[in-house]
Amino acid sequence: MLGKSPSLLHTLEDSQWLQTDILQTTLQNGFWSGEIAVICKDGSKKITTTSTVLLQDDQKNNIAVIGLNHDITKLKQTQEELRQSNEELEQLNKTLEARVKERTYELETREAELFDLFGNATDLIQRVSPEGKLLFVNRAWRESLGYCDHELEQLSIFQIIHPSDLEHCQAMM
Repeated sequence: MLGKSPSLLHTLEDSQWLQTDILQTTLQNGFWSGEIAVICKDGSKKITTTSTVLLQDDQKNNIAVIGLNHDITKLKQTQEELRQSNEELEQLNKTLEARVKERTYELETREAELFDLFGNATDLIQRVSPEGKLLFVNRAWRESLGYCDHELEQLSIFQIIHPSDLEHCQAMM
């Protein structure tokens, strides 16, 4: 665009203040840089990083302002897409966290109900590992067999099964 006004590259509303701001800053500081929107020949809009520099002769007389534009439209589009994706991921994460919290509450409630049911049942209820370790016994079990909680930690189911039934029970586990 040698010899032409940069206003051709901008919308009418942007053209005046951009030229004034860029020219004043370039004349005052010797340079200017920033991002601006430009209008292409086909009417499409692009975003550029623009830098200007003041060109002077040996006597420090201003000769020209030179500008360099670098098209960053795709970069800006990619950044916007990334921002939107991050927002969507944050929303999905919040939704997932809420669902996990809700499901955890439901499971804890059911667990408490089952623990209450088994704990207060009059039948003797136990849960045993394949190795014979007692993982849970209810109140009726402890009271009927006469064990307390600290004794259960060291007790194996094989220690309380009658010797005549031991072989049969071990085979089932």
